[in-house]
Amino acid sequence: MQKPFGVLLVVNLNTDLKDILTSGGLLHNFCINISKPLGLKVLQIHEEMFPPHDGMSVSAIISESSITVHTWPEICFARILVDSCKDIDTDLAVKLVESWFQPTDIDVDIYDW
Repeated sequence: MQKPFGVLLVVNLNTDLKDILTSGGLLHNFCINISKPLGLKVLQIHEEMFPPHDGMSVSAIISESSITVHTWPEICFARILVDSCKDIDTDLAVKLVESWFQPTDIDVDIYDW
């Protein structure tokens, strides 16, 4: 069997930290700060807010693929996707997500591709 080419980390979580769920600046910083320890290089970040609840979608294009965060503040929910064609430390990535979002509930899925 062929060795996987990349990995997709999908984190679904609930958090009481509503500020991070509605702040493009904080989510922008999250994308930068999660990429560095994982050895990923951010090329560009785009942020979009969605009224009326001020949910956010923030996408960081990285040289290895992408980091995307979608938030639904009205239900205290976020989905974080880290997609990389480079092997990454998924345990470290989850710890970084937990330190930023302080989830009250978390579900993690990892897919090799």
